[in-house]
Amino acid sequence: MQKAAALVVPGNLDSRTGGYIYDRHIVDGLRAMGWSVDVQSLDETFPRPTASAIAQAEEVFARLPAGTVTVVDSLVVGAIPGILEQHRSRLRIVALMHLPLAAAIGIEEEAAAQFAIAERRALEAAALGRLVPDADLARLTARMHVSRGGQMAAYGDDLDQSSETKSGLEQSVRERAYALWEQDGRPDGQAEEYWHRALDQHLRGRAYALWEQDGRPEGGADQYWRRVVGFESQ
Repeated sequence: MQKAAALVVPGNLDSRTGGYIYDRHIVDGLRAMGWSVDVQSLDETFPRPTASAIAQAEEVFARLPAGTVTVVDSLVVGAIPGILEQHRSRLRIVALMHLPLAAAIGIEEEAAAQFAIAERRALEAAALGRLVPDADLARLTARMHVSRGGQMAAYGDDLDQSSETKSGLEQSVRERAYALWEQDGRPDGQAEEYWHRALDQHLRGRAYALWEQDGRPEGGADQYWRRVVGFESQ
């Protein structure tokens, strides 16, 4: 019998951001191993869903067959703890946390506190992929995550060694965005703007460094820009 899984994401899975790219790798990997993967796209208002978006999510989870391995993207997880709790004994829920919403750059203090509570409830409802015991969930923070960064080493990656790791790029952009946000007085509700500013600055700096590394060839600026932008979009 073919193994079955569902991936629950907000909006379009083909969106060109790091989280969606990671989600697509999961789908492709499972299908390559013979799994049937049902992608369920929720409303784009997540992680701050409207009432109609919540109603749609309730219908989606109710339709999933009992026992389905249900991978829920982090933009959805913290917004529907009640739905995950409702189905925790019926579905095999996996909470896929790219970045806790409570730790997002520029989020209002009150909203961060609410997301922290909701995300803890959601993690407790997850049946699989439990990385820590319940007693330790309250101590988790985004800064506790450790991953490979800097230049790539021979480690089975699908990119050449002159590129940064994807995790290293995202960490660098996150830190730069936070610095820009602090520099501007920590304004509310502009997390996406600071992320894109930081990403643009980082990629331009990376392209310049590669250009210098190759001896500053004339007329090659566009080539180096395409290299770094192409890596970010994978």
